[in-house]
Amino acid sequence: MRTFRVADVHAYWPNEKMPCWRVVQEKPDGTMHCHIMPKHTLEARAIEYGVDREDTETLWDIAIHEPWMVHPYDLASVAKAGGDPAVALGLVVPSPRGYEAIAPGDPIGVTCHTAETVADGLAAHLARLGHCKSELVLVQDKKSLRRPCLKHREDDWTQAHIEDTFRMARKSERRKIAEARRAAAKR
Repeated sequence: MRTFRVADVHAYWPNEKMPCWRVVQEKPDGTMHCHIMPKHTLEARAIEYGVDREDTETLWDIAIHEPWMVHPYDLASVAKAGGDPAVALGLVVPSPRGYEAIAPGDPIGVTCHTAETVADGLAAHLARLGHCKSELVLVQDKKSLRRPCLKHREDDWTQAHIEDTFRMARKSERRKIAEARRAAAKR
């Protein structure tokens, strides 16, 4: 496990319509890594995983570690990490078509979009977070550096847009999973 240290957090605008946070992290070898995340990231994770918006510690922990976490559709990261922790918990769905490296119907770990319940999506994500922090990368920071991110709140329009986008993505993924289940049942 590698430990990264947050050296700086500041506002960053890749364009005028997308305000972001730039999180500068120092790697163990002294080189720097920049993690850019939209300012609405914490709000989005609260909606996607059913985490209380006021639980900023958990939301920050999720957001800051996500670049290093295993993703079930990224077979290289799953293999490198020794497996998907969600699969070990039995939180699986059949893989949808369109992921050529995975045979349709083969089980893969759930995501917030494919889980039967929001609680299952959160359990899978927290399992991946714990695995990341203990086995892959642990990001440490001073609370004073992250304060602007934790205090930031999105306006109502952005909140509604995040919710609509999440619902559409979840509906699309659930449709693909249903197709994969039907295809697997025909075998």
